[in-house]
Amino acid sequence: MELTNQKQLKGENSMSEQATDRITDLPDSLLHHVLSLLDIKEVVRTSMLSKRWYNIWISIPTLDFRSLSDPFDHEERTSIETYQESSKFMDIVDKILRLHDTSSIQKLFLCWNYHLSASRVILWIFEVIRRNVEELHLSLVLNSTLYSPLSLCTCESLVTLELDIFPNLCLPNYVSFPKLKHFKLSRAIFSSKYNSEQFFSNCPVLENLTLEKCEWFDIRKFCLSTPSLKVLKISHLDDFGEKYGLENCAFEIHAPLVSLTYWGDVAKEFVMSNSSTLAEVDVDFGFEDYDISTNGWFDQGANISKFLRALSHVKCLTISNGILEVLSFTHDLMKLFPAFDNLVKLHMIHTASNYKALIALLQLAPNLESLSFSQIGARSYEKESDDDNPPYHYGVGWELDLISTKCLFPHLKSVSFKYFGGDLSVVRLAELVLKQATALEIMTFISPEVDAKFIMENLASLPRASASCVFNFP
Repeated sequence: MELTNQKQLKGENSMSEQATDRITDLPDSLLHHVLSLLDIKEVVRTSMLSKRWYNIWISIPTLDFRSLSDPFDHEERTSIETYQESSKFMDIVDKILRLHDTSSIQKLFLCWNYHLSASRVILWIFEVIRRNVEELHLSLVLNSTLYSPLSLCTCESLVTLELDIFPNLCLPNYVSFPKLKHFKLSRAIFSSKYNSEQFFSNCPVLENLTLEKCEWFDIRKFCLSTPSLKVLKISHLDDFGEKYGLENCAFEIHAPLVSLTYWGDVAKEFVMSNSSTLAEVDVDFGFEDYDISTNGWFDQGANISKFLRALSHVKCLTISNGILEVLSFTHDLMKLFPAFDNLVKLHMIHTASNYKALIALLQLAPNLESLSFSQIGARSYEKESDDDNPPYHYGVGWELDLISTKCLFPHLKSVSFKYFGGDLSVVRLAELVLKQATALEIMTFISPEVDAKFIMENLASLPRASASCVFNFP
């Protein structure tokens, strides 16, 4: 019996060794791919298996250090503990890059939320550039502003580059990325002292560009002239609505954009030379209720109109209600909007408090098929009158008398209301859609605060232009 058990044990060990040998004998490229899916600490441990595995891990083309980022909130740590953790992290990165052989590093991911040494980060950048890095992703908190070396901004091997550096990233006056297709910059500083007006013109194959929380100082014109750019996202509003600044710039786009996201200040001038390819737009100028109720935004209508006129070919438009409220202060709304003949999907974001401009927009979008609203709720504001400015009222409900007798929604198939808080103005809006939308198929209400009974009590008996319309409460 004991002899039989020994034979079985030897057989199992032999099978295990054979399985191990089969894995070890796989091609380098396949083993590199397997290791790229593992935590960096697990990758390093494989070096102890054999000399073969040691040679594999030091030549791995993907280095991902994101798993080393401390998941605990740094505010709970003392400054000494934070310094020690950061120092340990930098030592690990230094050692792994030093041990890596001379083969290429295709991808590098670095993420750290505590104060790192800017000078050591620059050394890491030098190392990966020397290894012909193709994808570089840095999301780091440093002890000082990072002044990007020229070698990074003229790297010929980069295809994807993402830089999120706190507190700031300063770029050189000249950049050239012959192979770069995807570029994301966060907290970068653009100034007339260091950056030319056509900063991205030497990126001939750039397709996707994101600029988040960047700052523009003393720049009169910011120009994007890139022949292959398809997707552009500019977001210089932080979570608290703080603005970082294109309001004093002339902003020009010379690119065949397909998708544009613009969250931030209204540029002083806006030029878009090729808007015929633009299909999808998301725009929010950061106007809040406390902004709109002051005189500061009365003169913004012309600048907003220049921006909107470049969007006449879009098929999908997401627009904040604050933009429409600012436009509602002007006397001739219909001249501010272009005709949105191609628009099939419109989404309104933020709380609705004025419908005058929205009605004008809807009248200029005759082919609309999908309409959605988020955070709907009516407000009323009244400006104190004086001799030169008579009082005005807005947000007092859905002004049905502003609608012409012709059908406002001839092609509308779906409409949805999200997080509206049970405000009766939503019922008025829904009533308008039900009366006007002859092709309407579904009306959806999404709000955890309001049940279906409340909605049905107010809408069930209303006349409908479309007999096939149903209510949906997901």
